[in-house]
Amino acid sequence: MTLFSFDPGVTKVGIACWRDGVLVAAETLTSPSMDATPGLVAAWVQGFGHPEARAIVTERMHKRPGQTLFNEDLDRVEAVRLQIPRLLGRRNWTKTYNPTQWKGNLPKAVHHRRLLKALTEAEAPLWPAGHDARDAVGIGLFHLGRVKRGGILP
Repeated sequence: MTLFSFDPGVTKVGIACWRDGVLVAAETLTSPSMDATPGLVAAWVQGFGHPEARAIVTERMHKRPGQTLFNEDLDRVEAVRLQIPRLLGRRNWTKTYNPTQWKGNLPKAVHHRRLLKALTEAEAPLWPAGHDARDAVGIGLFHLGRVKRGGILP
């Protein structure tokens, strides 16, 4: 089975592809506009084929009371996030995780060091440079049960 894990954004989306639980690709996609982002992501996913054997997992951020600007940004991220499954011929995501479920409250640098340790020797060269793609890898590792919350090895 092919799994795609996403760290969504308005014009930047971290994405990772897994085949039978093994990382095969990860990168941050950047689009020129919010309207172009879902199509860019769908094209990347479709390049890996096998739409019938595809699971898609994502992060969904929480709104925070009193943080109006942050919440408006989240509304835009959510609008992009909800379009992606539809463009892939799906009604919804296979699974959605909030950040505290898979990441906890760790600083990104600490969490990313832990995630890198969870990759195999063959997967380590695929470790992406950007934090969006690294988070997509982390969401995939968590979904696959290869790490627990906070990037802890099982």
